[in-house]
Amino acid sequence: MLNDDACLKCSLCIAACPIVRVDSAFSGPKALGPEWWRSAVAADFQQTDASVDDCTFCQLCEEACPAQVPVAHLIAQHKDRHRRYRSKIGRLRDFALSHPHWIGRLPVGPDKVPRLFATAFRLSRKADYPKKNRIFRSLHQSVPNREIGLFVDCFNRDYGGETVKAAVWILNQLGYQVQLVPRDAHCCGAAAYASGRLQDAKDIAASTYDALNRTPVSTLLTLNATCDGTIRDEWPRYLGLDSPTTVVMPWTDWIVSHAPQEFWAQVSEKGRQVLVHTTCRGKVAQGEGAMEQLAALTSAIPVPLGIACCGAAGSYAFKAEHEDAAAALGKSAKSALEELCLTPEPESMLVDSGTCALHLHQYTEVSALHPALWLYQRLNKG
Repeated sequence: MLNDDACLKCSLCIAACPIVRVDSAFSGPKALGPEWWRSAVAADFQQTDASVDDCTFCQLCEEACPAQVPVAHLIAQHKDRHRRYRSKIGRLRDFALSHPHWIGRLPVGPDKVPRLFATAFRLSRKADYPKKNRIFRSLHQSVPNREIGLFVDCFNRDYGGETVKAAVWILNQLGYQVQLVPRDAHCCGAAAYASGRLQDAKDIAASTYDALNRTPVSTLLTLNATCDGTIRDEWPRYLGLDSPTTVVMPWTDWIVSHAPQEFWAQVSEKGRQVLVHTTCRGKVAQGEGAMEQLAALTSAIPVPLGIACCGAAGSYAFKAEHEDAAAALGKSAKSALEELCLTPEPESMLVDSGTCALHLHQYTEVSALHPALWLYQRLNKG
């Protein structure tokens, strides 16, 4: 990695870390990342810190680092080293959650998992779990020119069918044919990497990389900020894959920059306040502003929720040992919403991550929607 040993000990990563604020036992990104790495490399240091597993892998520490130290990725190495100390049940659960595309093949959604089973496998009893909502088979198109590709991530494939339908419908309305890729269930590898299962992450990503090459497209739009950052940045930098030959960008960014004025004229939200939450991985991958721009183009007034991390962090909130930290961050989102004193109360919130939307809705009771689904609903009010 670049700049592994460039830590300045400025502690800006600690100030940016959402877990430090809610968990006093968490050692923090500086200690768990660059400081641990220096000891591990210099002296083949084998000792690990159990609190390393409490890192959400939000990567806000890396965004804050002035020396561009890959703090979160050093923590991922630490997690990988610490795996041997986890219980067998913990390792089995983490393996399963690192393969969400496999979980999606089950006939029922995680919301149907009996609570007794959840307890036995150290799954959170506090978290809301997603319901099955698979993509419609009729959406699969055989398009000769493959003008636009839509990356169907593992969450939206199995639980976000309405979001995929909305994204395709809008692209069709703008005159584009859509190729859903990959054709079969795959994962970008983010879930495995965040859990410190580095070899699993490489294997999963390589399989998806091959699947994308079998259905080439000139432009690939992503629906999830985590997948977007993983494919564009982490595949070539950390997972040993070539950079994608296609243009990869978020669906929201593409719509903002490509949809004509006539499209936005059809959606009149003039004067309405619309809540917006850019996920932590979205901030790191692309920065903030795209969803605010989208809302503003409808003449709405975008209102950022103003939190760093909601506490979902992929599968993080589904693990029993993290449920208190995840709940604390979820409650902070509720507090942030109350402090905004919005009148009337918001009907919805724009979020481009399925797990974040699930978690935010649980704690704020505001319907959290992907921008594609939000636009679709407004274009089809009748």
